[in-house]
Amino acid sequence: MSISVADEWMCHQTVSTFDHVENSDPQWAKRVWLAAFEKTGKFVFGFGMGKYTNRNVMDASLCIAVDGKTQYNLRASRVLFPDIETYKIGPMAYEIAEPLKSVRVIAGENDHGIRCDLLFMGETEIYEQTPSMFRRRNGRLINHMIRFFQTGSVEGWIEEGVCHEVRREEWWASRDRSWGLRSNTGEFVTSDGISSNLLGGMQPPGEGVTYRWSYFTMQFPNWNTSFEFAQTPEGKRLGPALGHLQHARHTGLKDQKIINVDHYWDFMPGSDFRLRGIRSIVHLDDGSTKELKMEPIGFCLRRPGGGGGSYAGYQGWAQGIWKGSLWVDGDKTDLTDEAIIKELHFTDDCALKITCDGEQGWGLSEPLIPGIAELLTT
Repeated sequence: MSISVADEWMCHQTVSTFDHVENSDPQWAKRVWLAAFEKTGKFVFGFGMGKYTNRNVMDASLCIAVDGKTQYNLRASRVLFPDIETYKIGPMAYEIAEPLKSVRVIAGENDHGIRCDLLFMGETEIYEQTPSMFRRRNGRLINHMIRFFQTGSVEGWIEEGVCHEVRREEWWASRDRSWGLRSNTGEFVTSDGISSNLLGGMQPPGEGVTYRWSYFTMQFPNWNTSFEFAQTPEGKRLGPALGHLQHARHTGLKDQKIINVDHYWDFMPGSDFRLRGIRSIVHLDDGSTKELKMEPIGFCLRRPGGGGGSYAGYQGWAQGIWKGSLWVDGDKTDLTDEAIIKELHFTDDCALKITCDGEQGWGLSEPLIPGIAELLTT
């Protein structure tokens, strides 16, 4: 143990210091995620950063998708210790401008043609995910983590060869912050996907029933909501729908829990993940419902760049795996090539224009993430 700047703050909860976490599980992670898009759908932006104390790794990734044609990706990883309090990896940095209200994402000079300086500004209250995620696999605890969410907007600039101003009124954004034990943190990853046991001597996840997990977050003038659920490809629900509806403080209305969601996908011909539209009927704990009609206006692929790390592995890289003292990489993805899209599809961010009761809202979906039902057991 050693003293760090964080130990000056009166926020200790254990008889220990902040340079380590409460257990030695290599799956322990602290992560931030931020997604944003221009309301025309021209630009979709994704960023994420992770701190893996028991792996001695900090990593990040960032992407900018332009006109639904080209996605620019940037990835970086570094050794964590002894610089545990600096949220910077090569050209990428994350700053907490005002706790619980605003954060800043920076990508400086690099060899891959993508830069940015964006300030996220929260327009809703922080929402804590309840219940926290808790899952076991074959007796081992693989997920025990907590998140909070916030929606708002961004301002600043982005660059992918050409510099573009980002105006707050023209963009929408969402972020989350998570910490705890989480699966898929470099656990069974090769460049081909989840297949190799990097932890050594552990049973691989095995086969199971394929499922699709979907996450939605959205914001309207006086309320916002987020919800998630899992289902089989045939539409059978696996477990409950989890989520909330949060009213703006000035309305004086109490927040509500989401107890169920009737969900209807409309896919492009010949695809089981490219969306033309979505309709959801959200059932609230007071017996009322809200019907959401969602129009996809843009997307980005998180596997090669957006969201702070690939869950399924990409070209020898995935979130949390060791890449040496400092590693920076980047490339471009052709979003018009359906074969490439199908190959890289795993955790995609889909920008949404949404209507509900005559109101206009904006939001984001992570649709149809494939997995195996074993991961949902408790």
